[in-house]
Amino acid sequence: MWQDLEGKLDVTTAAMATVLIALTPRRDGGDGPARRIVSAHQLMPRVQPVPLDSVNGLSQAEFVTLLAEVFERAAWVAEAVAPLRPFATVTALHDAMLAAVASAPDKAVTEFLNRHPDLAGPSARKDPLTAHSAREQAGAGLDRLTAEETARLAAYNARYRANFGFPFIICAPRHTKDAIFAEFERRLTTDTAEERRAALAEIARITALRLVTKVSGPGMPKVHGELTTHLLDVAQGRPAAGVQIELYAVSADGSADLVATAISDENGRTPAPLIAGRPIPNGTYELRFSLGAYVSGQTGSAFLQMVPVRFTTTEPEGHYHIPLLFTPWSYSIYPRQLIVTTRLRPSAPGSRPISQRDHEKVSMREESSTTVRLRNRISSRCQTISSR
Repeated sequence: MWQDLEGKLDVTTAAMATVLIALTPRRDGGDGPARRIVSAHQLMPRVQPVPLDSVNGLSQAEFVTLLAEVFERAAWVAEAVAPLRPFATVTALHDAMLAAVASAPDKAVTEFLNRHPDLAGPSARKDPLTAHSAREQAGAGLDRLTAEETARLAAYNARYRANFGFPFIICAPRHTKDAIFAEFERRLTTDTAEERRAALAEIARITALRLVTKVSGPGMPKVHGELTTHLLDVAQGRPAAGVQIELYAVSADGSADLVATAISDENGRTPAPLIAGRPIPNGTYELRFSLGAYVSGQTGSAFLQMVPVRFTTTEPEGHYHIPLLFTPWSYSIYPRQLIVTTRLRPSAPGSRPISQRDHEKVSMREESSTTVRLRNRISSRCQTISSR
């Protein structure tokens, strides 16, 4: 049963991995098509995860077959935890797998780290990637590197291996390409013990993302973020419907790749979050609100045509909410951010299992009273002007 399922996964992945960039007509007045990012999440095969209760009831062989690829080229991790069933939550299953790695001899852990692939473009890759690694690196844009970026990454890989004795490991779906390069530069300056801890922490994040595609049930690890927006027409005193919204990922060289598009509904919101069901990669983004047609419909002419809002994200599992308040002549934002930070780490030998409470730290960053008063003053002033 599971052998058949794994075979379908490989075929589907190979087929989908050939479609990495969609060419989308530009709506911002630029020339030519805009590149559209296809995330690792979108490249995932559409296979339903197996319920945890069913996973607990699998034979040893079926259990290992299902979870063999969660840890890179390390089926022994699934073999080690199979006798520990039943697991009450998916997080408990993940914790047990992390503990199996943490309790392994140092030599075995080093060998495990060295089974992970280098980050590299297709032209520089010597060994084939697993299906999971191929999706993850492609989703971060590492399959579309320039010649200069390929050479830079190769130099980083060589320096890192020489310094630490294992490859640079990072959870690629949580980072944009620029963020990966920045992390590479930062981590090259640390020591071996710190990098070993960092590599295992990244593996915890990688494997949590892989596990939730294979197993569903209570106590799921928090691995997904969300990005939403809301448009408020202050002059009319109502949400703005029918506005074209585009979200771009902006690179350090100034280029922008299209991530998502939507039309605001009668509530001034998008029908679905602009990013959801996956981490929000650390990086710089720009929301573009095409207000021209909407404002022209209200006033007969439009001073504002397209409003860009550029921002940086640093919490891949957080909820970023970026509302836009506008009149025909002005605009402002009052971002609110619910951050859920997932603390994934391997257990030390002999330590207690990592609990769900250990995994999550929740903090709400609400608007300050000063921001609220300022927005109310702007709203009141705009309504006075519009009534004249």
